Amino acid sequence: MKFVLFLTIFTFNLHAWAAETNAEILTKSEPTIDAVEPSPDMLEIAEQEINFDEQQLLIKHQKLKTQIEFCAPCHGKNGLSDVPIYPNLAGQHQEYLFKQLLAFKYRRRKDPIMQGMVSRLNEEDMLELAKYYASLSNGITQPKLTGAANENSN
Repeated sequence: MKFVLFLTIFTFNLHAWAAETNAEILTKSEPTIDAVEPSPDMLEIAEQEINFDEQQLLIKHQKLKTQIEFCAPCHGKNGLSDVPIYPNLAGQHQEYLFKQLLAFKYRRRKDPIMQGMVSRLNEEDMLELAKYYASLSNGITQPKLTGAANENSN
């Protein structure tokens, strides 16, 4: 009989404890993102990352500008050569320019001047140069074809 009484009291206390714990869990509020204030350290780190990214972009821009200065004597600052033996680079397709630079670097195309020029470039540099020259206008406009011209050809 004492055992049954003990078991009843134990079970009652267990249920009361479980109910109390559940109530605490249900009333406890979790911090939300809105409630969290960024610490000054977090703000400083974020600012440093932004400054670092800006510095990297500035360095990349300055490097490209220097590389363009090496290309300019033959191909022109705007990618349009003043010397007929050097090709215009402005407006060429980016993939084409990149492929040609790679060919000079890895000696698939033979030209001592160009091989010397690209020897200091890595593939990222060559890609940036190709993007730059592809973005320039070569001043040539394509004629617009109208349907009337095609209809008369029958």
